Amino acid sequence: MNPTLTALLAANHGVIRRRNHREVRHAIDAAHRRGELVRLLPDTYATPAVATTLEGRARAACLHDPDAVVTGDAAAWLTGFPIAQPKDVEVSSPRQRRPAAGYVYRRRAIPPHLVRRMKGYRVSS
Repeated sequence: MNPTLTALLAANHGVIRRRNHREVRHAIDAAHRRGELVRLLPDTYATPAVATTLEGRARAACLHDPDAVVTGDAAAWLTGFPIAQPKDVEVSSPRQRRPAAGYVYRRRAIPPHLVRRMKGYRVSS
């Protein structure tokens, strides 16, 4: 994999948005073709190991939409509540989003006082 892309992925917990890093867009495309990156959301990619985790998919959702907040069971699990790990990441955003595999989108805004920042993503508390 391209060394610059590898460094960017390391700095961003294994998730990258193509639009934010135009200098490596061709490297992202090549890594995706080789299976070194997985497309989780439009323009948003992760390493295969990160793409399979709930935390990685939460990061991808919040990188893809800066107003996104992980809610519901996914937020509970990510903040340490003793529940079974959910299959999908529930995401709330004031923007309308198209359905994507592994995600459930709700069009609503979460009040700022109920949002907690984690490592690269936001969750409702």
